[in-house]
Amino acid sequence: MSLDSYFNNIDRILNHPLIREVQCQKEKRSSAVGLVVAKVTFTDDSELHIMEYLELEAEVERKTYRYHYQTHQKQMIFRYDNAAHHPEIPTYPDHRHADSGISESRKLDIEEVISEIVSQYIAV
Repeated sequence: MSLDSYFNNIDRILNHPLIREVQCQKEKRSSAVGLVVAKVTFTDDSELHIMEYLELEAEVERKTYRYHYQTHQKQMIFRYDNAAHHPEIPTYPDHRHADSGISESRKLDIEEVISEIVSQYIAV
């Protein structure tokens, strides 16, 4: 998959009926390096802040990511990231932050995070 195809897929994913507003910057830093920074506002005014640093190898690889979901009052609900600051977690560096603490997590993508938000946090 090319960076352009990856960017187009993000546009498709973010075109969800429970998403009210999207502010998204997709930057191609070279033919093999890209960056996605976005703020997604859901119909209940909760927000998902997205950051992905991408490198094109055989496929598009997310080298660094952060998916931070919060209430409209800016209180964190959860955050997935791969910052190297919790080596005690078996899935290090991938992990999940929540009120209950830090927990294991596999590397999720934007579509999986939005699916979690829509199925568990947004009242339809």
